Amino acid sequence: MLSNRKPEPGSVLDLANNGDLDSAIFQLNTILEEQRTEADRFGGAQALIFRQDWLTPTRRKELRQALSLLQSLPDAPDVLYLRGAAYEHLGEYDEASAWYKRATDSSFRPRPMGLYTRCRKALKLSKERESFRSRVQKSWDAFSRQESDLRRQMVEAETTEQEEKVSHQISKLLGMAMPEVPWVWEPDTAPEIQLDPGQHKITALLQQYFVDHAPQAVQDTWYLHVGEPIPTDEDLEKLRKSGGRHAALDVRIQQSGDDLDLVAYHPSLDPHNPKTGAREEIHWHIVQNLGEEVYLSTFCWVYDRGMPPEGHTIKLGQLLPTLEAMGLVDRKDRNTTLYRRRYFHFIPKLPEPTAEHHWREDISLAFTMDPRLHQSYETGSTDVYPEPDLAGTGAVPGFAVFPLTKQIGNPPALMQTLLEALIQAMDGDVGLVLGYAIGLRFGYLDLLAWDLHPALDTVRDLLRSHSIPWACWHTFYIPSPTVPLY
Repeated sequence: MLSNRKPEPGSVLDLANNGDLDSAIFQLNTILEEQRTEADRFGGAQALIFRQDWLTPTRRKELRQALSLLQSLPDAPDVLYLRGAAYEHLGEYDEASAWYKRATDSSFRPRPMGLYTRCRKALKLSKERESFRSRVQKSWDAFSRQESDLRRQMVEAETTEQEEKVSHQISKLLGMAMPEVPWVWEPDTAPEIQLDPGQHKITALLQQYFVDHAPQAVQDTWYLHVGEPIPTDEDLEKLRKSGGRHAALDVRIQQSGDDLDLVAYHPSLDPHNPKTGAREEIHWHIVQNLGEEVYLSTFCWVYDRGMPPEGHTIKLGQLLPTLEAMGLVDRKDRNTTLYRRRYFHFIPKLPEPTAEHHWREDISLAFTMDPRLHQSYETGSTDVYPEPDLAGTGAVPGFAVFPLTKQIGNPPALMQTLLEALIQAMDGDVGLVLGYAIGLRFGYLDLLAWDLHPALDTVRDLLRSHSIPWACWHTFYIPSPTVPLY
């Protein structure tokens, strides 16, 4: 195999094997195509595939270039493995699976065990994953069978070791639905599970679905919630009396249309005299004074500054009452679902056309639960949507796209009609309707699918019933393929 050859020091393959991927790619580009050896092509492809970068159009071209380099190489297991990895990075999982299977062909002798193990793992990951709806059901079924014993262990736990044992059992049960889900348990309180969304709106929606689908018997005996709860007046008073550095935090609400931003100031954020960990501490204090639900659902962006923000400012402790006065928060209504609040978000200016066309480039207006949908998709950022199916949970964020023609009618009225009809049709069980976006040529219905296939069937039937000529589906992950709905 090419990967077993001892490369020349400083060669493309040597640089790639040592993790200097940028240098390997640079070295490859200095060699004329007809003068490249098999080792050069293999090392260049390896560097192009595993280079750490966002999934931008440029990144996609690099992966296609890697596949081109591999075409002229013999079908050895390591070459086939790289082909599978390239297609997996492109989001073309069926093609990736086919190459991984070929790489594990038993006819190769001697069998490269390390490579064989990697291929088997990749095959397992690239298979169609179980839906989030099914995973949630199985998780709660298993939890229900053990919850009385877990409560008993929580009460009887006297040592750190015993508490960790209970925590491990609960983590394992929750992990059946959401791998590596962060959660909090205070041993001195009543049975409680507080899921941590990590300041990600989509993660909060995922966790809220999980909490909402807990069996009634579990809800009756456990306090289940997502993020820090909205503080009461008593909580705010305790925070005020505790003083500390957060008492000096000045904030300003910045409004543009329906979009609200929060600008926070504290001297410890001064770039000339920064304090280690100050930013994380500031954001923690904001969450403590608002609750995670308000924090994630009210503000489009939260900015922190080392200089006082311009305009009218208030103290952090006054922020929640101010939002109540604005009619954005009602602490008396405990049945509110702020995480699912939708509002209009205006795109400041249309992006410059790219060499490779992508959906959503024509958007000028969005009505959404999360205004970062548009930005994360266009930039290829993994901050909001790390993978097409949210890191293996089986939940799929994406959008249906269809043409806005004169025959269809007024776009805003049509999109509002489709939104309301789809919310009713979904009923929150197979998918959550995040909102819609209006472009110059296309309309987009944004969806977080708990169970992809029935969710897409529902979308297809709805759009057909409104005489829309065609529609496609695409995830919030640029490299994934566009799938025709009809």
